[in-house]
Parts: sequence; structure tokens; C-alpha cells
Amino acid sequence: MKISLPVKLGIFIVALFAVVIAVCLLWKPVMIRYYANMLRKGSSFEKMKALDRLADFGEKGKAAIISSFPEGEKAGRLMAEVWPDVNENISLKFYREFFADSIDKNVRKFKPGKANNTDKCMFRAIHLAAWMGYFEAAALLLEKGADSNSEGYLDRIGKHGKIKYHGLRVLTPAAIAAYRDNLKMLKLLLKANPEIKPEFDWKLISAAALSNSMDVMKYLLDKGADINIKGDYRRTAMHLAMGYFLMDEGEAETKKRFIELLLKHGADVNARDTQDETPFIRAAICCNEAIVLLLIDHGADLDARLNTNGASAIHYSFNRQKNYRILIEKGCNVNAKKLRGQTPLHIAAGHFDGKKIVPYLIEHGADVNSVDVDGKTPLDFARDEKIEAILRAHGAKTADELKAER
Repeated sequence: MKISLPVKLGIFIVALFAVVIAVCLLWKPVMIRYYANMLRKGSSFEKMKALDRLADFGEKGKAAIISSFPEGEKAGRLMAEVWPDVNENISLKFYREFFADSIDKNVRKFKPGKANNTDKCMFRAIHLAAWMGYFEAAALLLEKGADSNSEGYLDRIGKHGKIKYHGLRVLTPAAIAAYRDNLKMLKLLLKANPEIKPEFDWKLISAAALSNSMDVMKYLLDKGADINIKGDYRRTAMHLAMGYFLMDEGEAETKKRFIELLLKHGADVNARDTQDETPFIRAAICCNEAIVLLLIDHGADLDARLNTNGASAIHYSFNRQKNYRILIEKGCNVNAKKLRGQTPLHIAAGHFDGKKIVPYLIEHGADVNSVDVDGKTPLDFARDEKIEAILRAHGAKTADELKAER
């Protein structure tokens, strides 16, 4: 049977329409697979192109970025989230989800500041890439135009609502790389921003010191960094190297080698911050006896005092038994008074380990009846009956008893 021309045209149009629909339905998945493969295996230029194209494909394109990014799904999540605008502050929600499965205690230390009246935090993708060590992600972000000198702000809230930054409030991507002791990442970021002069950037030196980043600190010192440059609160690398928590004995040898590196390059053991705190005072609080002795051997002032309360190292040394013994053996003033008049014995009497500390202080000349500005003696501070008995056995009296004798 002969088919008329109109029928032929109709069949052709229907077939063509079917082909167009099929192509439209298949084109997007095919292109997503194509660019996903390019993202996995392509050159840097091709990966940039792949990210641009996949970002245009909406949620399916994002999913492809996440599953195909060379540095893993987590890095892919970051790139998929920010690629349309790599200089936009990331959302607090994304930040929390990104680190939700982290077992890294350092992540818990650093909490991002919140941008005013927004759901954004004060960090960008380049900060997170630097933190996680995603070198390829960082390189692509920089190629896309990420600001390598953008500043992220910490929001570290301590007791009584006071903000505590421990000498490093502002974190640039390079400072994060320094903190993480990632020299390869640091060099990438410095190359992207030639205006940063590592030898003069206190943020880099402070960040490296805070985490005892050996490789980065060696690099900075070799570049001519001033080891005594002062940052937030006028703290030097030596202040920050001592730490702000009781030192884990597992890190003792690493910390000691790091401090020896600083001392070798002329670090000032008696540098004072805004509170007149010296590195030695911090060491007495946080570090072990090997580091305390190391600083003493390099001329640490044993009786340096804080301008806030007049305390010296001995007042803060009781959480580490060997430290207060070393201080006394090396000649620190066992009867040094804080501004409110408390001596080390006043403090030791109220300490949880006072039964060990009090006899040692008395044996080395502590005045059992020294009075503070309120007239109180160490006996008035006694934590329990056992400490009270030790003090009384050495002639200690309360403030009221001393008054009665006058």
C-alpha cells in the first residue's frame, strides 16, 4: 500500500520528536558522567571546567562532584557547596555538618565566629581546605579566585562569657596551614599571595608555635622570621609554644624539641605579654619538669610576676608535683606574695594535693603564719582536717587566733 506524503511527513515528525526527546532525556546524564570522569582524571584546567559544568546541573551535578572529587567525598561536599561563589562565607549549618564526624580534638578547640545577623560563619571554603589538608581543592579554589588572605575569626567563649583566643584570634588560610604543620599547603597559599611576607607575619609564627609545628617553624626561621615578634596580647612564639592546657606526656619529647628549636634561634624566655606573663610562668603551669629545667638553664626569671594579680610561677605550679619542687630547689621565693597577699602556702593549703605540697613548702621555709590583705593565714585556707593538722603541727594559727594574741 502506497503511503501518502502527508502521512510520511507525520511519521517523520513523530520519529524526529521521539529522537529529540530521547536525546534530551539522555543528554544530561551522559554529560554529567562525562564531566564527572573529567573531574576524576583531567588536568587542572579540565577539572575547573568540569566543576563549572557540573555546578550548572543542579543537585545531580552536585552529587557527581561529591562522588567524583579526587580527594574524597568530604572534599567533594565542600567543593559542591561553594563552587558557585568560592569567596562566600559558608553557612554555620554546613560547618557543623562538615565536622560532625571529626574525632580531631583541635576541631573542637576552634569554633567559627558568626557573621552579623546571618546564618553564615566567619570562614570560607579556602579555610576549610587548608584545615583538612585538601591540597587539590585549595589549588582549584585559588584558581577560581578564592582570596588567599581572607580572615576567619574565632569565637572561643570561656568562663563567665569572656572571649579567650589564646593569642590567635584571626586565622588566614596560611595561618591554618601553619597551625596544621602542612608546609606544602603553606607554600601553595604563599605563592598565591606574594604580598604575604612569612618572615614578618606574626600570625604564621603564632599559629606554628601554638601547635608546635616543627616543619613550618623551621621554614619560617630559615626565611628570616623574627622569633620574638609579638602578636595578639603581645605574646611571642615562646608563650604560645608552652600551651594552655596540661601537657599530655605523650607529646613531651616533641614539645621539648620544638622549644629547643626556638631557643636555638634566640627566643626570649623572659618576654612579657600584656599581663606580664612570661613563657616560664606558662611552662610551670602546663609543661613537665624537662621543659621547666630547659627554660631555667636559658635564664628564665623564676620570680617574674603577673601585673594582674602579682602571681609568680610558684603560685601556679602545684598541678605538677615536680615543677614546684624544681622551682624551690632552684631558688624561687617560697614566700612570694600575690597582690592580695597570698603566698604559695595559702594556695597549697586549699589545693586538692595539699597533703603533699604543704609539708614540702614548710620544709623549705614557707611562713605558716603569713597573712594576706584580709588578714587570713594559710590555716584559714586549709582544704580539710589533714592539711589543718599538718599546719598546726608546725605552729600555724588562724587569723582570729593571731588577733587574739595581739
